[in-house]
Amino acid sequence: MSLDDVVKRLAGAGLDLTPTLLLDAIWLASQPGLTLGDDAAPRPIPVVPPIEDPIEIERRKTGLTIPVTPPPTGGGTGPAATATEASVFAGPAASAETIKASPIRIPAGAALPGKLALARAMRPFRARRPSPHALELDEERTVEMTADRGGNLELKFRPRSERWYEAIVVVEEAPSMDVWHETISELVEMLRDTGAFRW
Repeated sequence: MSLDDVVKRLAGAGLDLTPTLLLDAIWLASQPGLTLGDDAAPRPIPVVPPIEDPIEIERRKTGLTIPVTPPPTGGGTGPAATATEASVFAGPAASAETIKASPIRIPAGAALPGKLALARAMRPFRARRPSPHALELDEERTVEMTADRGGNLELKFRPRSERWYEAIVVVEEAPSMDVWHETISELVEMLRDTGAFRW
């Protein structure tokens, strides 16, 4: 079966995939430990332990028998209904024991491993060359020529030093590239921070 036949069968099943996207999906599926999102693999349902009755907890601590008034069946507002709403625990109000929480920020993991070593490897690209178009004032030569001419100002210019290399990052627009968004962003940021390339 050829790749085109697989694409046609998937299209018949309602999956609109190009051969390139299909190959990308096969390659991503072969990468160990790589997940595309929450739907990539089923997660086990956590087992929630049953909530223990607070009356039973207090009974074990104190060894006392705490009477429990059953709720009223008629929906009235008599003494029986009031007794079920009373707290069986003595002590300060719950609001007095409340501790105010403060939000904290947890840094995310780096999407580009070895970023520092990669930035160091870019140091040779920081070489500069004289610009064939832009000029800048040569202060030393200007002072010398002005002194030689008896104080008559004569400006001297020199080619401006500029970066030699230009970095161009090309990213394919495909759904399979979504998993590399953070990695590509950190790569572009690293290239810009090295100061070795024209932007």
